Amino acid sequence: MLRLTIFTAVLALLITIEAKHFRGGSFSWKPRAGGKVKISWKVNWMRNYEGMQKFLCTDERPHVEGEGQLLCMECQNKLIYGKQVDLNCTSWSEEENWTSGIGSFLYTPEPGMERFTLSYQESELPNEFNFNSQWMSTLKNYGGAGNAWRMVSVVDLTIPNSSPKTTHPAMISVVKECGDVSIYVPVSDQDDDKIRCRWSTKPEECPDVACSRGRCGRNKLCGVPVENSLLEANRCRYTFPVTEMEAGWYAVPITIEDFRPGVTGSLDNGALSRVPLQFLLRVESKGECRVLDFGDDLQRCHLLRPNEPWSYEIKAYSEAELKVLVIERPSSAFKIGKLTKHEDYQSRTVSWTPTENDLGKHFLLFHSVDTDGFYSSYETLTLLVKNKFPPGFGDPPAGPNIIKEQSFPTPMSTVEDQDEYFSIKFDLPFVRPEKPTYININDLRGEVVLKIDVSDESQVEVDPKDNTRIRFPNPYMKLNPGDMYTLEPEAGISFVECMDACGMECPPIVTPKMKWLFRTMTIPVPSVDCGPSSLIVYIPKLYVNNMNPNSLRFIDAWDKKCRATNHNATHYIMTTDFDECGTRARELPAKSPKPKFLVFKNKVRDAPKPYGGKKSQITRDQRKIRINVECEVKNGLGYYDVSFTPNDTRKGITVTGKSELKAMMKMYKGDDYRNEINKKKLPLPVKMNKRLYFSIEGLNKNKELQIEHCFAVPRNKPPGCKVNPHVLIEDGCPVDRTLQMETSSSQSDKKFSVRSFAFLYYGLSEDVFIRCKTVVCDPGNGGSKCTKLSSKQCPQYADSQSIRGRREVEEAGYDFTDEVVDVMIGVGEE
Repeated sequence: MLRLTIFTAVLALLITIEAKHFRGGSFSWKPRAGGKVKISWKVNWMRNYEGMQKFLCTDERPHVEGEGQLLCMECQNKLIYGKQVDLNCTSWSEEENWTSGIGSFLYTPEPGMERFTLSYQESELPNEFNFNSQWMSTLKNYGGAGNAWRMVSVVDLTIPNSSPKTTHPAMISVVKECGDVSIYVPVSDQDDDKIRCRWSTKPEECPDVACSRGRCGRNKLCGVPVENSLLEANRCRYTFPVTEMEAGWYAVPITIEDFRPGVTGSLDNGALSRVPLQFLLRVESKGECRVLDFGDDLQRCHLLRPNEPWSYEIKAYSEAELKVLVIERPSSAFKIGKLTKHEDYQSRTVSWTPTENDLGKHFLLFHSVDTDGFYSSYETLTLLVKNKFPPGFGDPPAGPNIIKEQSFPTPMSTVEDQDEYFSIKFDLPFVRPEKPTYININDLRGEVVLKIDVSDESQVEVDPKDNTRIRFPNPYMKLNPGDMYTLEPEAGISFVECMDACGMECPPIVTPKMKWLFRTMTIPVPSVDCGPSSLIVYIPKLYVNNMNPNSLRFIDAWDKKCRATNHNATHYIMTTDFDECGTRARELPAKSPKPKFLVFKNKVRDAPKPYGGKKSQITRDQRKIRINVECEVKNGLGYYDVSFTPNDTRKGITVTGKSELKAMMKMYKGDDYRNEINKKKLPLPVKMNKRLYFSIEGLNKNKELQIEHCFAVPRNKPPGCKVNPHVLIEDGCPVDRTLQMETSSSQSDKKFSVRSFAFLYYGLSEDVFIRCKTVVCDPGNGGSKCTKLSSKQCPQYADSQSIRGRREVEEAGYDFTDEVVDVMIGVGEE
């Protein structure tokens, strides 16, 4: 029993030991003379492996025996290398405990074997994967323990071709708190074929589960490594959502394939060849992120010629002291100096002298680790070795620039509300940034007023007629009129993909940050035109923010004719007579700065939303517009004012015009017309059915005056009611049965009286306005309107008399010398 227990413990120990030291790698191949094939590999192992020195690379021990077999799956002789796949040490890290090495040999395929599959695996049998074939037992993906490792490469000699070649770090270590990570796979192709990368998913790329002594693993190491991880095929760039991942180890299997335009390879997707890349990703959580980088002056592409020495100092910057600067070299021919401390950085120098056999691309991989275990980003130097470089080779590609003189607004220009778009013009086709990048509109204090995200297609669009221009809706309504602003596109609102001289993707070349001034147009203000008996208000649409004209109303907000209507493309118009739409009238006192002025007032306001429903008579919404309208009329000249005080603190204005007053209506206490009622007391409260005495007096005593029409209207109207005027005189004839003409002593005056009344639907306290239309004519002109009115026969009413005579004459028009004059007066009710 004791012996069995010991055996079980030893077996478990062996399983644990064999199941965690593989760290991934890659294979490649290229044809050689004589039908041979050079097969190359780069394999990574745990350096210090349970106290054993099997993979312990040092400067004194540059070669290790390695592990695993290289098989030809379709060949009769499966084992083609004849021994464990050994390694010439290239790089290692004592701190991260890994070893990386390379190897190669010339293989002569069996006769007639032009297409075959290479498999690097633990077992000598093609389809056997025992527990010694496993990845480390603590993987966080692919189900954890029990995943066999295997690397497969397809060789096709029917097409002249060499496979892609990659040199990837043995492992990638990242810190959760530093965010998601994106890394390019450093890969090259001797034939300059198109290279694509994908996750390994095909059956021959995914080994069966590992079994040994009747026990099998649970899962295959196949497919997407982590949910939400991405691999961009054409760019060979992978992205891991590190912030979402659990701390621990993750295996990553990638397959790299090459494609040639016009040539269809024998692989199922048309690829010419297929090589593997496998590595480990380690995620750590340290509670914070620390920045370690290699400076802005890092030169990633280097052009070399054979037999010319090359060296480069890799500078590492960090907040804390570095523990190690790890450099993974392509071969031991690269010499790496010791870590050297400087005032603000630490560095190691790499040197190499390439030979004629080194023509092509080579990669140096490096990262740093500080004394607290924080990692830098992973960087790559690409070394391109050629015998000759053409003129200009290696010059950086031209980047996009903003042409502000062809953008809108241009520097120091004025933006108007009619301008449909703001636009930015580039000298190259626009490429939308992937991350939020803004065009800022700032005030002169530097504070951001608006931010427009160029990465958002709903905010910024490409001009349909010009792919070098972007545009967004004119934000004029969100800016203050008449103010100065700066238009400030951030760096990178457009970019061009960068391909350096080494043929490797480099950081995009972005548009620079720019800044220029522009001004917004001053908002036009309302104005008023005043006539002898009416006024017209012109309201700029821009001033009221293009609100619905139906919402703009005089005091009498319920009468539809007291609302604004469209006048033209830029203005609304509102028109009212002095006795309509709630217009008020009063005379300024004699001691005022403008004595004997008649002042007509109204207000233009917006109609806010009713509170509590459509039938509600109250609102709790603040009005947005309030325009106080005034017309001041004096004997001879009229002065008209309009002021406005909306809640946005805009200043009021005064607009002045002129008109001439031809006649005035007055009210007297009795039929002797001696005591005029002071206009300050108008509208005068009167009792029902009392006779009221009125006089219309022409201001030019040398002219004749006749009354053509008179009617009465209520001052205020409740909502929803339509009221017709009450006619007193029509076409020179009395219509109201109580109206009678009184004797006048002057040709320029006319007097009449009528009994007081109230409008039925408005209560006895409603004010009434009496308005008359009169004609002023040259006396003695037989063709004038005055002559025709005075000679007209009118019907008899019980208590009225004709205006002048009894002859019935035919209605006629005005003479060119006649002047039509409206007069009005207000009467209250007791």
